[in-house]
Amino acid sequence: MRLATRRTLSQGITALLALTSPFAPPGNAASFTKDVVVRVLDDDKVKLEALGTVQLAGIRTPTRGVPDCYARVPFVRARALLPRGARVGVSFVEGGGAEIQLADGTSVNAALVREGYAKRRLRKNDDDALASALARAEAAAKRERAGIWTTCEADREVARPTFVATFDDVDFKPAPAKDFGDAPTVVRSCADFSAYEDALAIFERGTPDVRRRLDRDGDGVPCPDLPHTTNRELYRFKKRPPS
Repeated sequence: MRLATRRTLSQGITALLALTSPFAPPGNAASFTKDVVVRVLDDDKVKLEALGTVQLAGIRTPTRGVPDCYARVPFVRARALLPRGARVGVSFVEGGGAEIQLADGTSVNAALVREGYAKRRLRKNDDDALASALARAEAAAKRERAGIWTTCEADREVARPTFVATFDDVDFKPAPAKDFGDAPTVVRSCADFSAYEDALAIFERGTPDVRRRLDRDGDGVPCPDLPHTTNRELYRFKKRPPS
């Protein structure tokens, strides 16, 4: 009798915890496992404390066939959504990968698609709740021309300020104005920076591929049209190319 009572009580507590969990979606309360973010490894890969490396299911971040004016970095957005120490819920799906959900119920997979950082990847059994959420997110992103769905013609209609470059013959290797983490390996273009000093810092320590992206004319001055920082301590003259 006591054993049956204990079993019933244990089952009741388990059910209550599942229903009150912030990671429990309606109708699928037991599918999410709680974990903690260690760091984002790639656009769609995350290292977690208990589960190790997990790949986001149902999304892809193409680098080919995207608009020339598209300059977003999915890795940077993924790292903003999943900072170190963030508590998340993880639900593995059939076909590989998992859905990662934030404590407020936000699906990271769907958020990247909805904001135009990724596209939906079709899976063999593409009829579950995640597939439906990704389909809705992609439809909304297309409708609003968000991120990867933007049109360069519309982008050109936006007035852009023109900045006059100031040059000096001083050679230096500045420190970046902010921490870009692993950005030197994933920077796509000058659009990733808001100030010349940040672009120069990454240019100085970036890979040859990154240096070519930031200095397309090869004159040694990365992103010359970017404005200078407003921080006087970080301000640097733009280096004059050798004559």
